[in-house]
This record gives sequence, structure tokens and C-alpha cells, in this order.
Amino acid sequence: MVQYADGRPIGDLTLRTLAMPSDANAAGDIFGGWVMA
Repeated sequence: MVQYADGRPIGDLTLRTLAMPSDANAAGDIFGGWVMA
């Protein structure tokens, strides 16, 4: 990964997705694979 001299990655955030209640299981937890996908 390309970084600035101070260690920050170069680039822009291009996609942000929020987890909705419909994405949770019966216990209200968000599956970790959903977050990493």
C-alpha cells in the first residue's frame, strides 16, 4: 500500500455502507463477515 511519509494511506474513501437492523441476526448482532466483505 502506498503511504504518505507520516504513515497515512494515499487515497479517498469511495464507499461507506451502514448496517441496518435487517442485516442483523435474531440476537441483534451483525455477523463479522458482513463487516469485512
